[in-house]
Amino acid sequence: MSLTSSLGRLEARGAYSADGVVSKRWGQLLRETETLDKFLEAGAISGRLVPLREIAELRGGVVTRANAYFIVREIPFDAMPARFSLTRRDLQSITVVLDGNDMPFRMERRFLRPILKGPDTLLTPTSYHSGDERLLVITESKSQLRTAGASGAIAYLRQGETIPYSASEDSLKGGIPAERANIRTRRPYWYSLVLPESSTGRIVVPEHFNRRYIATLLSPGDDAVVIDKLYVINSRRQEYTNTLHASLNALLTWYQIELRGRTQLGEGVLEAKVPDWNGILVLNPANASAAARGKLADAFRPLSRLAESDSIESASSVERIAYDQLYLKFCGSAHPESLRLEIERDLRAAIAERTDRKVSVVDAKSDRRRSVRATASVDAYAARIAAGLSPYPDPREFLPVDVATWPVPIVGRVVGPIEIGSDFFDQGAVLSSGQTIAHAGDILSAQFVQAVLTHDPELVQVDVPAESALASLMVDWRNEVQAWRARFSVVSQDVIHLLADDRLKGAVLRQALSLLHAV
Repeated sequence: MSLTSSLGRLEARGAYSADGVVSKRWGQLLRETETLDKFLEAGAISGRLVPLREIAELRGGVVTRANAYFIVREIPFDAMPARFSLTRRDLQSITVVLDGNDMPFRMERRFLRPILKGPDTLLTPTSYHSGDERLLVITESKSQLRTAGASGAIAYLRQGETIPYSASEDSLKGGIPAERANIRTRRPYWYSLVLPESSTGRIVVPEHFNRRYIATLLSPGDDAVVIDKLYVINSRRQEYTNTLHASLNALLTWYQIELRGRTQLGEGVLEAKVPDWNGILVLNPANASAAARGKLADAFRPLSRLAESDSIESASSVERIAYDQLYLKFCGSAHPESLRLEIERDLRAAIAERTDRKVSVVDAKSDRRRSVRATASVDAYAARIAAGLSPYPDPREFLPVDVATWPVPIVGRVVGPIEIGSDFFDQGAVLSSGQTIAHAGDILSAQFVQAVLTHDPELVQVDVPAESALASLMVDWRNEVQAWRARFSVVSQDVIHLLADDRLKGAVLRQALSLLHAV
């Protein structure tokens, strides 16, 4: 398919759905083959395939804002300092941990939870390795801790209120944790972390990929905490969790991740954001019979225990071929054998493309004096800025677990800058390029909707917290935005000081803000 004909598909009905959700991103429109395009479209029309957003909820991992303090390492018994005077029997309820400053502390086990941090911790589709790292999770007040005799937890909280933690070279990430702007305003206590729970079993997927694709299912009773840079997918119905898990580990899903993901970091790494994941088409469990779901589970079972370092190299194994052909059959393919071969071939080509792109820019990175086109310079320098920063703060990260919310429908498509109505007749309205896309009722709620859409413009509904919690939440978010802007200023100045043209500097900053979802 030529570039011209691919661009023409932007005008086709179905590229943008009526509710304003982009069903296909540019990368998918330009790179997917005609065969796969027709197959996915036919599957969606027939109801055999469904976007992930319709059957599951996806959210990012927990953000501590001070990993050096909240994430500790548990020490083996033989390495515990003698001054703690612990016996092996004591280890049932007490242990010794090291903080980010390598200081040992006595700690009650009930305040420590295993963590999943990064793709390397996901070993197989059904197992993970958390190592010796633990997350400090304390929900009680200090008075309650004293009453319970939790001396270890009390001492560690005092440490967080008096000792600076500067484990990173970034000066903005140092200081006393309890006094940081994005931590001290937490409720009910500065050490409170929002840990979403799920009763349907959590599926953990990475944000970044190289040559390994994996989705790991955690059992409903697993208390491990998923940390940022990993996503958690919760099926909306418990009986569909296993089918969804198997779908996310299918070759067809891998290829869609490759098509919809983003490669602008220039390091050969694929980045899949929330909108990218939400638009992936998976087998619709509601339209699959119980017998079909059972056959799919039987075919996937041998793969659920395999640990792979390179998914694409194992795509041709006997078990993998049998599973993927059965999956494509249930998805509506009349010729699953040939379709599977085409998907594997195109997936290999897509991986090779981004790997070669990384090699092709090595010389440009090592020789900054080489003259390049202005547009290429803008993208390259903006990507360097974006690589050194976390995305623009999302106000939804500050939502307490039990806060009441009310829905604000998004009735239009975000096609430009998002603004808040300031006139008498449109106060509380949210506008994009002069067109009203939502009615939030009041200015503060409209600001919340604006902030969420800035981070995730493809949403069709924004859940706004109740008035009693909204004001403090927005204060927390604005403090985080202020800190983020300061970090952006430091990182961007380290990059654009190499440029002499002020117009080019401005273009780089605008592009970097766009990559970070800050405009």
